[in-house]
Amino acid sequence: MCKPVFASLLFASLARTKFTIMFGIVTSQQNGKQSCEARSPVAISALIGCHDRIQAALWRVALAMHCHQLRERSFSLKNRQVPLCARCLGLLVGVLLFPCYVRDLRIAFALITAMILDGVTQAMNLRLSNNWLRFFTGVGFAIGCGGFFERGLRCLWNM
Repeated sequence: MCKPVFASLLFASLARTKFTIMFGIVTSQQNGKQSCEARSPVAISALIGCHDRIQAALWRVALAMHCHQLRERSFSLKNRQVPLCARCLGLLVGVLLFPCYVRDLRIAFALITAMILDGVTQAMNLRLSNNWLRFFTGVGFAIGCGGFFERGLRCLWNM
C-alpha cells in the first residue's frame, strides 16, 4: 500500500530505514516490511540528473587536477564521497573566488606557505591534518597564487 510521506517524517526515520530511489518510487524497508511512496517522476529524475551532472563535472576536474581522491581525505555528503579531496576542493573554491585575490604579496606569500607547510608536515608524518584545515589551506593557496598571478599580469601589461 502506497502512502505519501512528509519530509519531517522521512528525515526522522532515515536512521532506522534503508531507502532506495528508483524511477520516481521511494521504497523503504523497515523491520523486514517493505512500503512504497509514489513521487513525481519528473522532479526525482531532474534532481538525480542535476546531482549526477555535478558529480560527473567534479570527477572530470579531479582527473584533470590529478587528485588522489582518498576517502579519509575527502568530504562526504550523505555517505557519498565528494570526488575531490578536501585540499583540491579548497583549491577549486579558491580559484572560483577570483574577485577576492590578495593584492598584498606578503599576505599571499603567507597563504601559500601555510599550505606548503601543512602538506609537507603531513607528508613527513610530523602531524596529522584534518579535512577542514586542508580545505582552508587550499582556498588560501589559490587566493595567494591568484594575487601573484594578478601582480604578474599587471607587470606584463605595464611593460
